[in-house]
Parts: sequence; C-alpha cells; structure tokens
Amino acid sequence: MTWKKAPGAERYIIYGGVAGKKKPYKKLAIVTNRYWSQKKLKKGRCYKYVVAAVRGNSVVALSKTINVATKGGKYGNPKGVTVSKKKLTIKAGKTKKITAKLKKGRGILKFKNIRFESSDPQVATVTAKGKIKALAPGTCYIYAYA
Repeated sequence: MTWKKAPGAERYIIYGGVAGKKKPYKKLAIVTNRYWSQKKLKKGRCYKYVVAAVRGNSVVALSKTINVATKGGKYGNPKGVTVSKKKLTIKAGKTKKITAKLKKGRGILKFKNIRFESSDPQVATVTAKGKIKALAPGTCYIYAYA
C-alpha cells in the first residue's frame, strides 16, 4: 500500500485483518514512510485495511477502508469504476443523480459497494446512492470508488 503524506503526520499506524470477521482490525505496523506491504497472505482470502496518520498521541487523518482479495481463490478485485456522467453543471439548491458501475476483474467481486465522495462538501454533497445536491456556487469533484 502507498498513500499521500498527511499534513502534520509523524508516523502512520496500519490496521487490518481478514474481512468479514466481527473484529477484523488489528494493529499490524507503525511506519514513518508512506508505504507498507504485508507478507504471507493466504491465497483466495479477502482482507481489509485502514491507515491512521498520527502526530504525538493524536490521529490527524484516517484513510478510507481498503478492501482487497488475494489471487488464488474465487474472489477478485474490480479493475475500476465507470460513471454515467463525466461533467455536470447543477444550480445551487438543485439535485442530479449519477450512476457508477464496477469494471469486473478476475473472479467474483466480494466487495460490490461503490462509494461516492465530494471534494468540497460546502459546494456540493453526494449520497451513498449518487444523488448530488449543489449547495453553493463553485466547482468540486465527485469521486466514485470501490
């Protein structure tokens, strides 16, 4: 895994484990660089990870959950995400909906959720189902990721 530097972070704590368990997260490592890899993963298993950026004793940033399936089993990872619209103009107070689909990779997709996120929630918000609401004049990006 690699990630961008979090402002103010002194170190990063990686949590992870086998997906689907009630308590999948265990502390796996503490690093000062911005990359990490886990060795000896089992074939055909699904794992989930999260990275916490830490300064002193405080968490300054937390990553999104990363889900991944290892090779060798019936599960696979998506190749990407396609969205219905590449560019939208919405007047403040109005809404529009976008749809997103996964580009299938090898195997059955274990993680089928597509998440949406606004780069500027003061300009526009987006629901888990892709409904965008413009709040104020400006420009922002809506990200769809798996």
